[in-house]
Amino acid sequence: MVVFIRSYLRHVDGKLAKYLKVLDEAQIPYHFVGWERGTVPAQKNSNDTYYSRPAALGAGWRSLIGIFFWNLFVLRWLLKNNRNVDLVHAMDLDTAMAVKVYAALCRKPWIFDVYDKYSSLRYFPGALGSWVDKLENYLLKTANAGILADPCRFEQHGLSPGALPSVMVLENVPQKSEVQEYAPVSDQQPLKIAYFGVLEAKNRGLEDLLAVCEQFPACELHVAGYGPLADLFMRSAQQYSHIHYYGAQSSVQGLQIMQSCQIVVGMYYKRVPNHLFAAPNKYYEHLMLGRAMLTTAGIPTADKVRAHQTGWAVEEGQSAIAEWLQGLDMQQIQAAAARARQVWQDQYADYLDQHYAGQYLQTVRALRRV
Repeated sequence: MVVFIRSYLRHVDGKLAKYLKVLDEAQIPYHFVGWERGTVPAQKNSNDTYYSRPAALGAGWRSLIGIFFWNLFVLRWLLKNNRNVDLVHAMDLDTAMAVKVYAALCRKPWIFDVYDKYSSLRYFPGALGSWVDKLENYLLKTANAGILADPCRFEQHGLSPGALPSVMVLENVPQKSEVQEYAPVSDQQPLKIAYFGVLEAKNRGLEDLLAVCEQFPACELHVAGYGPLADLFMRSAQQYSHIHYYGAQSSVQGLQIMQSCQIVVGMYYKRVPNHLFAAPNKYYEHLMLGRAMLTTAGIPTADKVRAHQTGWAVEEGQSAIAEWLQGLDMQQIQAAAARARQVWQDQYADYLDQHYAGQYLQTVRALRRV
């Protein structure tokens, strides 16, 4: 069987859901090993195994002790179940270390899937960050296959695409089956803005967005997700009737919430180095849903949104968001949303079949025979 391992929950990982769908259709058995950190309960099934240890998301180098015990758990589980393992698909550096050791000991093939560059996202200081980068690149080069989330990530890692034929790019394009049929944006409802994802403090503009929307009662803000800002959004929703907070939701539920609105938010403040190479699923989701997008100026997503005129890229901070919100009109929103849907039809409607059910599945089948 193929074993997927990530220090996260299966039911909130949209990219993992695509991998599992492809293997389901190919009738290839799999198992998921994840980390239940105590903040949100896992939605478990018979194909899941979870490590349970309380830990905060985004704790950076302070989480090293927890990561050490997580890797011990992963290694022990793999060794115990070695007879049934054909291939291991490891997501991110905090899982790949144990998988590399296991693969070397038991001569099993493995895939290293880098969702995000580890040091850029988790605030490792100076020399430690440099060492982490070297380790991550070494594992990417020595895995049987590697996966990056966007072509720009080669530059971020300081790697040459031509020198690494075993590394493929799989963009986090959503599944068409995750939402109802496409419905154009309607002007027969209040202005609704949606955010679905990790409620990370400071770095995604969420506090700024909330503060501005609280002062605009004609604009509804719909938020789903969990993380450090959950209590902030919960309190705001209790105080303001036009603020709605849904808590943690599955990827399907999150997409449905976004589809019920006209504008999708995906802001990534540039104080986080990884955001300079952001390849967020929000970009692809706004195209599939046919909804306009609000993002941050100066990141790759902003370049795409501006090039296709599918939304707006604003500077960081409350004043820029407030100025943008004051200048909105429904015709402008409808036009941006319609263009977003056209980009989806032209560039991404068949992406899952061509790349996940194509290139990725071919790699899995080849490695299972190794």
